[in-house]
Amino acid sequence: MIDRLYTVGIDVGSNSIKTVLMEHDDDGSNAKLLFMDLSKIRKRDTKDVAQLSFEHVLSKANLTAADIAYVATTGEGDMVDFRRGHFYSMTAHSRGAVFLNPDIRAVIDGGAMHGKAFAIDERSKVLNYKMTSHALQAPVSFSKTSRGISASRSRTSVRCPYNRRRRKWSPVSAPSLRKPTSSTW
Repeated sequence: MIDRLYTVGIDVGSNSIKTVLMEHDDDGSNAKLLFMDLSKIRKRDTKDVAQLSFEHVLSKANLTAADIAYVATTGEGDMVDFRRGHFYSMTAHSRGAVFLNPDIRAVIDGGAMHGKAFAIDERSKVLNYKMTSHALQAPVSFSKTSRGISASRSRTSVRCPYNRRRRKWSPVSAPSLRKPTSSTW
């Protein structure tokens, strides 16, 4: 009988925490995704939400923390006191993309705080990247050029910024979009 090895990955974002539970053969091969959890942070303590998300995926598989061989984090992973390792987001995204589809050569990450696009090779090594200093509220076009990755905003598009006073997303017409500055890209 093959012994099983369990690992957990936790991504601590600015808006939510994503947790996955993976099962492997005892030599680390034959990885299988068992459970996922997405927990919104809202006005709760980030460390508490991370702990609850971790416990949630364990309870789905009838496991305890002692059954987990390795807990890895990405994002603001220093908020997870029980982690054993931390990976930078581009490393985690590129490895995950190649794991899911070995033919992938580009990744786009549209987070709540930043947007990133990067080119990767078959070993998931990041070759080139472009990162915004804000969330991808307006449609952004990333394209591969002879000099690397290019990013541009569509001036004819519509964005939907969050109106804090009204507590909802409200559309804004395209002419009111401010022109991106060179520091934006």
